[in-house]
Amino acid sequence: MSKRDEIIESAFLLFLDYGIENVPVTKIMEKANISNGGFFHYFKTKNDLIIEVMETYIYYYFNIPSEKIINSKVPTIDKIKLYYSKSIRYDLNKKEFNNITYSGKKIDYKKLAGLFLSSFRKYKFLKDNYNNTKSNIINIVKNFIDDDIKSGKIKKNIDSNEMSTIIFALYIGDLVSWVASDDLNLFDSFSNHLDQIWEKLLID
Repeated sequence: MSKRDEIIESAFLLFLDYGIENVPVTKIMEKANISNGGFFHYFKTKNDLIIEVMETYIYYYFNIPSEKIINSKVPTIDKIKLYYSKSIRYDLNKKEFNNITYSGKKIDYKKLAGLFLSSFRKYKFLKDNYNNTKSNIINIVKNFIDDDIKSGKIKKNIDSNEMSTIIFALYIGDLVSWVASDDLNLFDSFSNHLDQIWEKLLID
């Protein structure tokens, strides 16, 4: 792990435990075992580091749906489920979250979700990251739905942009519920809700 990556991961782990606003640069430097000059060699400001942390551990995964998913021959609803599971690093076979840290340190994924949900509300400079990611996700799902409309599997009067936006809102809603719940399974909840919506789209 490079020193730059070590700083990013140190900040990420501290943000999870204490919240972004409660972690001064000095605490990050201490955890990463780096001097003041060393820190500012890699990042001009704390905000620059925050952006890098969020891009590395959250937005990167939302924005890399593999061609394998997009071009797979499985039903569209399964593509959507697979895409969302990948975006939250959930392994459908193992029924567990994949590790995402450079060091191999396991994290609390509810804290990660909480960090994601709170960050773009608290920090205006992160809103573009969120909005770009949101648009990307909605567009991917919209293309999935458009393909099914063209092939006659979904009703032609369905507005694919509206429906893909509803599905994204559904996911965010389930994410919020999961963070606040002790026993809710995030992916099962999203999957069940998506199934209910999807039934109304299909041609009888």
